[in-house]
Amino acid sequence: MEGAKFAFVKASEGAWTVSEMRPALKVTRQGCYAWRSRGPSARDEGDAETASCT
Repeated sequence: MEGAKFAFVKASEGAWTVSEMRPALKVTRQGCYAWRSRGPSARDEGDAETASCT
């Protein structure tokens, strides 16, 4: 669930700042920026591979 919140923050940056979205989504600034610097999780990679097969 946290990943979805962070993805929303990234996708909505043009409309709102990270500082404006953090309290509403109950995420930390550090968490948002840490999420961006990480690569995709093993589950995300598996899901993408499965989606490309269909």
